[in-house]
Order: sequence, then structure tokens, then C-alpha cells
Amino acid sequence: MKIYNVLLIIFLTFYTLNCFFGVGRIAHKEYVKHSFEITDKKNSFEWPKDFRNPPSYTKEDIIDKWGEPSKTGIYNNCNYIAYRDGFTWNIIGAVIFILPVPILIFPTGFDEKKIYFIDGKSFVYSQNSLQDTHFFGYFCGDRDCKLQFGKTYRYSENEAKLLKCIGPK
Repeated sequence: MKIYNVLLIIFLTFYTLNCFFGVGRIAHKEYVKHSFEITDKKNSFEWPKDFRNPPSYTKEDIIDKWGEPSKTGIYNNCNYIAYRDGFTWNIIGAVIFILPVPILIFPTGFDEKKIYFIDGKSFVYSQNSLQDTHFFGYFCGDRDCKLQFGKTYRYSENEAKLLKCIGPK
């Protein structure tokens, strides 16, 4: 009987520390930021010094500072330039007690930093960030504790919604 009590205490300790038991997938999602300044270091952004009046750049300003972009394109009513900065990765892993165990790690494309323009002026940039996209198991967190099978509530398509680009020009 003592051994069962010890095992129960150990299980409850792991449960309160971890709150996730199962298999999950972590993948990239496009994160959009509206105010930014570019730096002299290529592919690097920083918070604007004057956040009330953030600077606006033209394509030429950015190309002069960072060089030729890896890709240019059009997204609805907006133009964008993109600079590659490595690869994007997907991670599939399991959690056994409190230890995360990666099962599969694989590249899924290029990590790109994009700057979007309307009427020749920059207004947002985007970059990829890793987020949980699918869970199969039991988990807690900022949500209620529950069994989860499939997409997480934060899952969305990799293209973020750029509202100014969707509206009329």
C-alpha cells in the first residue's frame, strides 16, 4: 500500500509541474509587428525609439541598408520584400513524465523576414515564430485542463492576416 501512495505522490508532483502528457507538434507561424526600426545588421529589427511616430521606409532605403532581397512579391494590395534567414523547422515530440522527448525534427522551408509596403511606404514586418499547432493528449496551461486531440486553439494559417492589405487601395 505504501508503494502506491508514493507512486501517487510522484505522479501528482509531475502532474503539477508539467500539465501535459501526450504528443505535440510545434511549427512556425508568421508573427506580424506594426512598429519597427531596421538596424545596420541585416535581418534585424528593433523597437522604434519614438514609438508614437515610428519611422517609415521605402524599398530603396531598406535595399541600400541590407542589400538585395531574396524575394519580392505582392500580397493583395501590398508589395513586400523578403530576406531569408535560415530554415523553418517542425518539431514533433512526446512528454514522458516531465521530460520532453523529440521524436522528429525536420526543415519545412526558409525562415523569411518580410517587410510590407502600401503606396511605397513600409507599415509592418513579419517573421516566423515557433508555436504549438497540434496536441494529442491531456494538458493544462492558460486554458482549462482537458483532453485535446487535433489543432490547438492558437493554430492559424502561416500567412498572418494583414488587414490593410485586404481592404481597397
